[in-house]
Order: sequence, then structure tokens, then C-alpha cells
Amino acid sequence: MIDAATFLKCIAVSLVWGATNPFINAAAKKAKEGSIVDKGKKIMVPYAVNQLGSILFYLLLSSNSLLVGPIVNAMTQSFTFIFGYLFFGERYNNNFRVVLGSACIFAGVGICSQASNTNLA
Repeated sequence: MIDAATFLKCIAVSLVWGATNPFINAAAKKAKEGSIVDKGKKIMVPYAVNQLGSILFYLLLSSNSLLVGPIVNAMTQSFTFIFGYLFFGERYNNNFRVVLGSACIFAGVGICSQASNTNLA
């Protein structure tokens, strides 16, 4: 089981990754026009922030259980959906399926978390 401080760090990393993923996608679409320098400028800032999230994730993994990996990845998927929906108007054919899929991911991570705490000897 992870403590509250570690869980808040997981949320922070997930938020950074989840927020920057739609921005990188939008910047890549806009970068199709213009010179190579213009393309690099449009993508550089969201990519740099995303890489900051990767550094934070590495630091988080170095001092905690490997269980934080699936937790961060599950939350990142949800934050990516939320930010894409709110700021970029990304829509899916069936939002219910996206929410159901996220719920299944969280349930699976919860089951794995609980199983890692159970003494199977």
C-alpha cells in the first residue's frame, strides 16, 4: 500500500503527463505548416514540460514501490482524456466507453495493489 504523500506525487506526475499529451498532439498538428524551426518551437514547450514529468516519475519510482507505475499510468490516461475534452474539444464516439474503460483500469490497479499487500505464503 502506498501512503498519502506518495499518492499525491503520483497525481502530480499524472497531471503533468495527462495535461501535456493533448498539447503535444495539438502542437504536432499545427507544426505541419511552416519551416523546421517553426515546427520545433511549437512542440518544444509542451515536450519539455512532459519530460519534466518523466524526471519526476523517475524520482518517484526510485524511492517507492514499483506499484506507483501502474497507478501513474492509469491516472495519466484519465487526465489526458479530461484535458483533451475540455481544452481541445476532443470527442469520442462513446464517452461512456472511455469512462468505463478508465474505471476498469482503476479497478485493475486496485486489485493488483491489494494483491501485492496480501501474504500469499
